[in-house]
Amino acid sequence: MSIVQNILKIAKEHKINNQQLCKILNTNSSKVYDWKVGKSKPSAEDLCTLSDYFGVSIDYLVGRTDKPNLDEAPATASAPTSQEPKLNEDELELLEMYRSLSKRARHELMVTTYEMKDQDELERDRENYINYDAI
Repeated sequence: MSIVQNILKIAKEHKINNQQLCKILNTNSSKVYDWKVGKSKPSAEDLCTLSDYFGVSIDYLVGRTDKPNLDEAPATASAPTSQEPKLNEDELELLEMYRSLSKRARHELMVTTYEMKDQDELERDRENYINYDAI
């Protein structure tokens, strides 16, 4: 399910229509329509606003977890399984810092991370296009 489909599903569960969703986001009525048709994507600010409004984590909004709140995740959720590599010192330090953040700061960090990941993917796509063009 796409991020937009997931947001619309959550809104529907809360009996929020598209027009009300735009009011929550303090924006014009075309924003949700633009999301639906792929003209734009929810911004970091949109995700934070909706996360706060619905009382759910950004991970839940974007479909990365089926648990609405970060606090509901089991304490062992980040423990590696026998198939997963163990966390290195930098990763453990990041995890410790993340856990010390407020809920709002966690949301903002997640949004920033998603934006960085998207930028990396765009740059890789651009490099692949340039390399393909040189052939």
